[in-house]
Amino acid sequence: MDKETEETENAPETPAQPLLTLRVSRDGGKSWEPEKVIRADDDLEPLMTSAWPPCRCPGCLPGRVREELDAYNARRRLQP
Repeated sequence: MDKETEETENAPETPAQPLLTLRVSRDGGKSWEPEKVIRADDDLEPLMTSAWPPCRCPGCLPGRVREELDAYNARRRLQP
């Protein structure tokens, strides 16, 4: 084995290139959540639709999420 091949095989793996970096503020920019980096080798669920951002209306939500949302809304209606 030549020296170049040996160096390539023993080289540490470099992380995949970032595709997207997000920081979210939920209070108008007063504070920020930690940075979230999406990389090319992340194991992400495929999108169910090409619409972006994904719709969150009750008709589009998966069944379990829709049931949880319905229960949450029912509890809110019962509060004075």
